[in-house]
Amino acid sequence: MIRYFGLLTMVFWLLCCPATELEIVGSRMRGRGVAVSVEGKAYVVTAAHVLFGNPKCRLIDGSGREYEIVALEFFADRDLVFLEVAPPLAGCVPDGGSSLRTGQPVFYGGRSGVLLAVDAGGVLIYGGTISPGESGGAVADAFGRIFAVLRGYRTGNPDQIEAVRFDDLVPGTGVRISCAAWSGWQRHYLEICRISAGLSRLESLQGDALVHAASEILRGFRPTAPVGIPLLDRGLEREYERICAVAAFLGISPDGGEVACSLPYGEENWEQLVRRWGSPAFEVGRKQEWGARLWSNEGKVLWATFCRHGNASMRILLSVAQDNPVGMLSVRE
Repeated sequence: MIRYFGLLTMVFWLLCCPATELEIVGSRMRGRGVAVSVEGKAYVVTAAHVLFGNPKCRLIDGSGREYEIVALEFFADRDLVFLEVAPPLAGCVPDGGSSLRTGQPVFYGGRSGVLLAVDAGGVLIYGGTISPGESGGAVADAFGRIFAVLRGYRTGNPDQIEAVRFDDLVPGTGVRISCAAWSGWQRHYLEICRISAGLSRLESLQGDALVHAASEILRGFRPTAPVGIPLLDRGLEREYERICAVAAFLGISPDGGEVACSLPYGEENWEQLVRRWGSPAFEVGRKQEWGARLWSNEGKVLWATFCRHGNASMRILLSVAQDNPVGMLSVRE
């Protein structure tokens, strides 16, 4: 029976997938997407990570026709995005929740595997392979129903492939952002990744040379407000944490500015800053190990950092931008 279903699915794949799958070509990487139609509206579903740090993506179907991304809809806790595209295109119709169970055969890219695990957000496929550029490609069950997109190998298990389900999702229930807003997020994300990568390349430096080089790379760093999409906000926060942790350890301001003054680290002094200036606009860190806070008011910026170990061990450092009034730094040892 499985062989019979497998043969039918392969026939379905050859007939339908050239029209259903699209290639996503960006400046950094390639991926794939699946054309779907829900209540007469067209979308392209793909793994969200295909788009991260990959601006100017082009969507190209099997005939070479290009489609424009108009808006994006993200879903909480899934590496998944629905793309609204123009011009409209035809595609498969999700069945609202395929009947999936472990041990079932599944098919993708002309290959097959077996479902090792199934949950509400995705599946784990055993015995398959995946190549670079296939993330976001269609995954079908034994009946030819496309229910998920490829995500990649499971960490540490090259014989296990992760796929993200979309058959149990309804467009309009996620968080939608315009293409313009997405482009703005992308620009900021790329800049933050550039800063993070630049700091990572300083491992060969020491002492004042390291501090000076890091300050130059950090010059002008500023986190942005969360966009309300968990996947995007978590991605930025991870990079923010790396950057601020390096700055705190080196005893420099996360924005590359000068350190104006300092005071001994202690929980009382650290919280005194909140009583003095209110809740910070931004905060990251690990309690009693290191921390970074930012206050911003009418263009005036104040950073506070501390690190248990490092160049300014157990000191709270206060740094200030040139447009900040000195009075904003009135603290006592």
